[in-house]
Amino acid sequence: MLIETFARTCAAGALVLLPLPASARVAFNCGGESAVACFDSLLYEPDAEWRPGAAGGYLGGSVQSWDGTGLRHDGPVAERKLYKELRTGDHAYRFATEPGSYELTLRLVELFANGPEHWLVDIEAGGQPLISGLDLHHEVGKLRTFDLRRTVVATDTLFDVALSARADSVGLAGIALRPLALPPALRPPVSGVRDEPS
Repeated sequence: MLIETFARTCAAGALVLLPLPASARVAFNCGGESAVACFDSLLYEPDAEWRPGAAGGYLGGSVQSWDGTGLRHDGPVAERKLYKELRTGDHAYRFATEPGSYELTLRLVELFANGPEHWLVDIEAGGQPLISGLDLHHEVGKLRTFDLRRTVVATDTLFDVALSARADSVGLAGIALRPLALPPALRPPVSGVRDEPS
């Protein structure tokens, strides 16, 4: 069983990942038919198409499978299987949400370009631009995994994350959305306590 732990220590008022039931976290092995447990304490479930009433799912795109030869991944070896199938092409993932702040994780890999500026990706979250012109080859090179984490705000009961490529193809291996919450208020210091035994 995966255990959700605090992702950050926090000062008063900071956003933190609180221990949450598994049902509050949604993660997909994009294009994959099996679940993959990853070091970020998430279980990336088999990919699923969006349907009303679901916690999440994909809209559009296609699946690219490969054997993983040459993949450079800095995480645990067990995570490498997350990158064997990718959702490619222009596509989106839709999540059922409640209004609030969330941590969005995108796990990407560049398979095709042999140099920078061949594969530029635009990412929108909740209908707003999140990143424009992301060039993975420029950032990390070909066949190296790239994890992108951002705080996003949902204002409605549905939240879409859309990827579109200006050149060539998009390779998304995993996507996750988990709620962020304010930590509980700190208790005031105890006063009037004597430190001498009575």
